[in-house]
Amino acid sequence: MAEPLIPFPGPLLPVICGGHSRPVPAFHFSPTPDGVFISSGCLDGNAMLRQDTGDWIGTFLGHKGAVWSARLDQQANHIVTASADYNVKVWSALNGDELHNFEHKRIVRSADFAPEGARLATGGQEKLVKIYDLAQLAELNALAGHTDTIKEVVWTSEHTLISAGDNIRMWDLRVGEKGGEVKQLSVNGPVVSMELSLDGKHLTAVSGKTVHFFDRNSWEVVKTHTSSCELASASLRGAGDDCPTPVFVTGGTDFWVHLWDFETDKELGVYKGHHGPVHCVRWHPTYKYFASSSDDGTIRLWMKEPVVRELEELQDRQREEKRKEDEKKKKEDEKKKEEEKKKKEIAKNNKKAKKKAKQQQAQLLLLQQQQEQLQHQAAAQATEADGAQPAAAATTEAAADGAATEAVSGSEEETQFPIDDATSFPDAGAATGEDNAAAQ
Repeated sequence: MAEPLIPFPGPLLPVICGGHSRPVPAFHFSPTPDGVFISSGCLDGNAMLRQDTGDWIGTFLGHKGAVWSARLDQQANHIVTASADYNVKVWSALNGDELHNFEHKRIVRSADFAPEGARLATGGQEKLVKIYDLAQLAELNALAGHTDTIKEVVWTSEHTLISAGDNIRMWDLRVGEKGGEVKQLSVNGPVVSMELSLDGKHLTAVSGKTVHFFDRNSWEVVKTHTSSCELASASLRGAGDDCPTPVFVTGGTDFWVHLWDFETDKELGVYKGHHGPVHCVRWHPTYKYFASSSDDGTIRLWMKEPVVRELEELQDRQREEKRKEDEKKKKEDEKKKEEEKKKKEIAKNNKKAKKKAKQQQAQLLLLQQQQEQLQHQAAAQATEADGAQPAAAATTEAAADGAATEAVSGSEEETQFPIDDATSFPDAGAATGEDNAAAQ
């Protein structure tokens, strides 16, 4: 047999969950495919979601009055809260967004999801159990019968539910046109809290200083327990390998949590630490520990030392995993930043290269234009040179002809004889006469 979970009697080490600033009237453990979670409502107007290690997950802000109840659905997708501001709100458990709001005429004390998650039941000072369709966002019916404030509503199956107020009433939605009451369970006074045992065998109801335990098959009272103080809550767990007999815990106005043997009614332990009345006590779904909430604004997880060590190891592993994830994300971010930097550098270099290529192209174009201008100038000069060469030749020939003429003229002037100087040349006249005669 495994070591008993509870050292009878013996000290337990509480893990204190803070965060709320006012009394915590109720909290719930919710087993889901993703693990066990704790949802809590507070008179400060906020609801919170935690892991069953006590680690905070999120706070749901939006109510303008005390939150009397907060519950997570079985799929861990949504949370429903019931508030003194006359509203019931449905929230996303994934991101904390408010999804739906259902207005009531009076304070709402309790709300619960149907097992399939498609419907919602609420109860409060209107003294009506209201059923809502979450797909159509419409009220399906309002079950009347209670004469006092309804403190608790709990679904027991897809079509049946239980409500607690002036007494305990069981409802079947298949009865009549819109559902009807099928049974009443009476206790000595108004019921302040109610819980179905985790093994499904008992219904626990608290009224005044007394705890009533009903058998789920016969609905008969199988046991009552009376305390020395006013009680607010009680929670029962069945026997198992780690606990030879069923045990239950109670919490009330004496600030303490008491542990009791279900069969002998013997007190097995008293656990002190809260600084105000205890409003709610519940067992963890796996029976690893029980928890309590109080007027002091805290939730305490009461564990024996091995469980605390196990929890610390789990938290250490979670922190190490988170550190690795953060480190991995940091490296990915750095790699992404480096890639972005490289991209920017490449883009910058490409821009510079394009600018340089454009400048080089402009320079090349300018050189081509200059070359063309030089070619045009050379061609023009060549044309001018071709036109000037004949003129120079003509000028040279004319100059040469002129020189020759001058030379001839000069020669003629040198050889010319004066006509009147005939005496100097005696044959001149004879020659001339002979020439004239020949001509004749």
